[in-house]
Amino acid sequence: MGCSQNAEQSNPPSPNLQQTPPPTNNSSTMAMPPQSHCLSSVLPILLLAIHLLPFCSSTSSIRVDVFVNLVQVDAHLNLTYHERLHRVMNRSHQRAMNLHHRGRRGRRHRTAPRPLDHNSSSIETPLQAGHGEFLMKLAIGNPPTSFMAIVDTASDLIWTPCSPCTLCPDQPSTVFDPQGSASYSKLSCSSPSCSALPHVCDPLSNDCQYIYRYGDQSTTSGYLSSETFTLGSASFENVGFGCGTMNWGFHEGAGLVGLNRGRLSLISQLGASVGYQFSYCLSGLEGGSSSSSRLAFGPNSSLPSSSVGAIKLPLLINSRNPDFYFVDLEGISVGGRRLPIEASAFQFKQGGTGGVVVDSGSALMYLVAEAYREVKQTFITAISLPVAAGPTAAGSGLCFQGFVDPSSIPTLTLHFSSGDFCAPRENYFIVDEDSRLSCLAINETPMGMSIIGAFMQQNVHIHYDLGNNLITFTPAQCDQL
Repeated sequence: MGCSQNAEQSNPPSPNLQQTPPPTNNSSTMAMPPQSHCLSSVLPILLLAIHLLPFCSSTSSIRVDVFVNLVQVDAHLNLTYHERLHRVMNRSHQRAMNLHHRGRRGRRHRTAPRPLDHNSSSIETPLQAGHGEFLMKLAIGNPPTSFMAIVDTASDLIWTPCSPCTLCPDQPSTVFDPQGSASYSKLSCSSPSCSALPHVCDPLSNDCQYIYRYGDQSTTSGYLSSETFTLGSASFENVGFGCGTMNWGFHEGAGLVGLNRGRLSLISQLGASVGYQFSYCLSGLEGGSSSSSRLAFGPNSSLPSSSVGAIKLPLLINSRNPDFYFVDLEGISVGGRRLPIEASAFQFKQGGTGGVVVDSGSALMYLVAEAYREVKQTFITAISLPVAAGPTAAGSGLCFQGFVDPSSIPTLTLHFSSGDFCAPRENYFIVDEDSRLSCLAINETPMGMSIIGAFMQQNVHIHYDLGNNLITFTPAQCDQL
């Protein structure tokens, strides 16, 4: 693990949180098992969390476990390690900026979009993260059409290109044909799912038309629809998704699967049928085709609670961005020394900005300026190599000229309220052999929000329990699970 764990903190008791059952929702757009009776009262501090999960949860309604392989987006390309690393870094920086725009505006800053005008340079739509690092295979329709879609833990909408695609310059080889499916239907403007996002109502057909714009200006628009989705061996009827007839700016995958806490995300829609639980274990971030990662849904998606090094944390609710997965980072140690960083550096600020979000779509870890300065200076002091001047080819904020002796790389520990995470060295330090640079996989955030990205999550089994607002980090060898 790279640093020693505190035995008393490695398996902490669950935080003293009242279980938050998902509230009842009368939506007819998502087929779910019979719902149990919702608790009539909850702690006021958890009221905001209730709207995130649209149905009541019951152990009797948990039906399935689903396991899906994840593929790094560059794995199919014939790239060198150097080339893959640069693509990962470039996406990570763009992603951080996207989250910055989303964080500033907040989830609730949503206005109804105007009908899409391709001659217009301004479209008022919700800004999403988009462009993650991993793809998942799923199928849609009856009979099913299989495709690979980006997995995004910071977005809600599920969407895929649909024919006829009137404006799709980067159209993938697989496009879903709604007319070829017996289970497809468009959703009306009065459907509960349509009210979950800004939309344009077709005055003639009453169809719900959506427009989503991502932070890098890539856009998808089309009809909010309902279909049967197949994940692994399990099928789920009446899943709401975007049938995109105009999509541009997407070069990886055939659509996107949102996995945040919004009402239209896949985990929210599968809901009680998978116990409001999912997990993933990431490996091969640089695009190695031999590495295997896994995404799982259901009550068996967690590892045993007795697993060595596991820490269970409460998921925090940010009123400005309630769909993100925030955690309570309290401090950082480098080389066994707790850095003089105020805990307030990682907390929410007045107005809802700030905090620390877990995001699988960002490659690097990003820290606010006061925390990054301390981490950076400590590594400079510990490593006796010259610092690379100017913007580095590897895209990191701190690189050293030459190859660092692994034994001289200081340990790094993240301190949470419920325990310490001792990061493996490969999760925060990378080597670009072509450029002969050794780089810290941590950078300064362009915003007030810190991000625990995919590098830091490598070979860590991360389990989300949305019914109880908990997230668990467990060290694991992901390609052996």
